[in-house]
Amino acid sequence: MLKLYKEKERDLVILNLTDPQLDNNEWNTDAGQILCYTVEELIHRTNPDLITVTGDLAWQSQMESYDKFGQLMEKCGVPWTFVLGNHDNEGGADHSREICNIVSRHGGCLFEQGDAEMGCGNFVILTEEDGKPAVGLIFMDSHIAHFYDVDGVEYERDDGLNEAQLRWYREQVEALEKLGCHHSAVFMHIPVPEFMTAYNEALAVPADALTIEKSYDPDSWNEPYKDSFGIRLENNNIVGPDDGFFDLICELGHTKALICGHEHINCAVIKYKGVSLVFGLKAGRGCYWRPEMNGGTVITANAEGIKEIRHEFVEATHFW
Repeated sequence: MLKLYKEKERDLVILNLTDPQLDNNEWNTDAGQILCYTVEELIHRTNPDLITVTGDLAWQSQMESYDKFGQLMEKCGVPWTFVLGNHDNEGGADHSREICNIVSRHGGCLFEQGDAEMGCGNFVILTEEDGKPAVGLIFMDSHIAHFYDVDGVEYERDDGLNEAQLRWYREQVEALEKLGCHHSAVFMHIPVPEFMTAYNEALAVPADALTIEKSYDPDSWNEPYKDSFGIRLENNNIVGPDDGFFDLICELGHTKALICGHEHINCAVIKYKGVSLVFGLKAGRGCYWRPEMNGGTVITANAEGIKEIRHEFVEATHFW
């Protein structure tokens, strides 16, 4: 279990980035400039204690890009960490470990590969204040996603978490509780199916009528979801057997926020069954994006738990 010491009597500030996903050549283009500017601007605005990256750091064959991303993070001068995304994992287990080695060797990175049975990058960071536990940050490898067509509709089926990971998660929560840490957040790449369920239950207006601005109006949401915000423009249909992870989160009652990436033009945040389900705001234009949905997600927490989750939008239109 890794440790991160937070400043006394100051909230812990986590800046989450997701899906930067540049290839080797894009770092020397406006795409690279946009990503670097976005990260630098977010750090300037938020002064984070930790930067987290929820997957798809690059493309699995683009090894130079992984190194450049690690250089960018090191340059920030802030402790940082990451989980792998489905595109990072496409080369197989050995290749994923190689990617993790390339990225994590850069300064400031807090990372453990963990048990190979569970993938690459399952670990915990315990934050402490004045020698006492504050909040636990749990990082999990959500593996790879597969796409297939059924009667002209594209569906997504993710591998989900395996049984070893579910056992491990339970063990980590129990270990945190014994240390006196009673709150945690989980970071992984691919959302659980409950993200779709929550959005469908929460939304009080037609989906195509909701804008980012309107999403901050409580009237856009049903009871008891009035504190929701953000939009969901991407309709990846996650199907297949549920791995049971969200049910386990609810059973144990320790994790209060699940932060994911993967879907670049979704940024909805909805509290569902006591857990904030967070589509992280995408950083940069890598792969595909919407310019008005560029930035990062800020999570503030202390020993009492998660205090606030918000998106920090960064305008980058001056690059074109």
